[in-house]
Amino acid sequence: MGLASLGRILERLDTSPTWEQCRQWRELLRVWGELVGPTVQHQTEPLYIRRGVLYVATRSPVWAQNLAFERHRLLQRLNPLLPQPLKDIRFRPTLTPEGQPPAGRVFRGGTRPPGTAPVPPPTYRRPPICPRCHAPAPLAELDRWGVCSLCRAVELSRQTLH
Repeated sequence: MGLASLGRILERLDTSPTWEQCRQWRELLRVWGELVGPTVQHQTEPLYIRRGVLYVATRSPVWAQNLAFERHRLLQRLNPLLPQPLKDIRFRPTLTPEGQPPAGRVFRGGTRPPGTAPVPPPTYRRPPICPRCHAPAPLAELDRWGVCSLCRAVELSRQTLH
């Protein structure tokens, strides 16, 4: 393999599809805060771009719905700033209370681009378990009856039969 000039290597790298996706993502992250403003930026986090559609996590369904109504206006302002225009934006109410996107959502290339914060592992609280049937049950039911509502219904039906 012969030596290629640095200019030729950079030109080939610059035209590769993967590099174009990384550049698109970096540019999107750079302009997102300026475009949406500090309040919306605090409530949202761009997740990834797939087939020309930007997916954005929001803190609540209310934010997702309100921003969905504004998506055409956002696209009109965002597309001139990006190397490749986006077709659509979809908002998902999936941000954790700490403001992190859900685990498993990564940049389309397989890893998040350099300079973005790593996604922490999710912290889930398991629901309480019914001691009789070992199924997840609301805490209020366990506090009230000591068992889940289904086990309580079976218990009451047995009492009425006797």
